[in-house]
Amino acid sequence: MPDTENPFARDYLWVLRVQNCGGADIAVMIAKLVGAGLIVKWHDGDPADDIKYGFKEQFRAVLKEAQRVGVPVLAWGYCYGDKYGNLLKEADAAAESLLEGAAGYVIDAESEWEALGPSGKPVGGEWAKRFLDRIFSRVPGAKLAYCPFWNTRWHLRYPAREFSAGCIAVMPQVYYALAKRSPERVAEMWAVTRQDYEPLGLPIYPVGEFPGATVEHIRAFLDAIGDRPHSWWLLDKATAEFLNAAFPKYEQLRAEVNMLRARLEQIRALATL
Repeated sequence: MPDTENPFARDYLWVLRVQNCGGADIAVMIAKLVGAGLIVKWHDGDPADDIKYGFKEQFRAVLKEAQRVGVPVLAWGYCYGDKYGNLLKEADAAAESLLEGAAGYVIDAESEWEALGPSGKPVGGEWAKRFLDRIFSRVPGAKLAYCPFWNTRWHLRYPAREFSAGCIAVMPQVYYALAKRSPERVAEMWAVTRQDYEPLGLPIYPVGEFPGATVEHIRAFLDAIGDRPHSWWLLDKATAEFLNAAFPKYEQLRAEVNMLRARLEQIRALATL
């Protein structure tokens, strides 16, 4: 059962660009049918750049439809820290997503947070503290998770401890295809993930990977993690075969998905006449 106090404690599908999923209605429909939530992109770095990307517009479209049918929605943003001097703007964007109605916000923080300062010392820890403090100043009690690399042993400058101090979940990217691991080695990756993140004391909700993967990878990932909540990167790249492997009941619902997809296309076509 999902942890009602922790919005990250359930299965999710990540969305980068909703148009690649067939539109907001299709993305929400798939999530509803398989019993998952959606993690939808809200910003990329400085939110001032959103005029080029339209992430806020897509998030609002998904959220409106999702709320209508009861699908949970989290926001996510790629955060560059203070690499470009926009750390506080990125934190403000995170806070705004929660004020907009997201059930939680996922901090996608990667290599930029391993930066060294002018003195040659890591600055990621100080960045993470400022970032989190800014969010909590605007949204006290904000529900936050961070989405890091699949291990910390290769990323010793990454501020996992500092992020863990302010988040209620960690969502490591167990990207087996990106790491060029065979399905037989997925369990080994997951064992390392647990060894590295369990000492930090947060619930671990891993992210599995569709792009570049095989059905065998997906099944191996599920076998390795057991029944713990997890999510899938990326609905934009999800084939019917991937969805069926990730959510066994999808095959039973596939005909309904196709029928509804065709009906929506007809409606859209009529609307342009």
